[in-house]
Amino acid sequence: MLTWEKERAEWREKALDLLYDYAVAHPSMRGDDFHTHCAAKIGEPHHPNVWGTLFTTAGRKHWLRKSKHYVESDNKKARAHTCAIWYSRVCLEAQQLSDLSPKEHAARIHALETQLDANKSEIARLNAQIAELKSVCESLTRKA
Repeated sequence: MLTWEKERAEWREKALDLLYDYAVAHPSMRGDDFHTHCAAKIGEPHHPNVWGTLFTTAGRKHWLRKSKHYVESDNKKARAHTCAIWYSRVCLEAQQLSDLSPKEHAARIHALETQLDANKSEIARLNAQIAELKSVCESLTRKA
């Protein structure tokens, strides 16, 4: 993860955007396929380990799911290592959404908006707690 954090923020953001767009268009992919696509658009990261972290980050965001299947890497720098096949979750979701009726789309949007409101309330509550804790810390610092 440290390697990922050392990568330029601009590259990380662009790579994640490219990976999301690629996942929307491809139900499955090899790491090599996206590597070639991404490197042609924004160049290589500062360290090869960043590629793996890019995919695990996408997995944590629920964009991709790693399969149990591996294939030999085409990348000459990988020295005949294997690479995983990844399944796109966003592509499947996009396909499922395209099958919804307008009424089902409206219901889905309403459910998402309700969840968003609940999340905003939780964020407000947590921000209030943070402000209270900061105030307590400041008063303790002044007393010390």
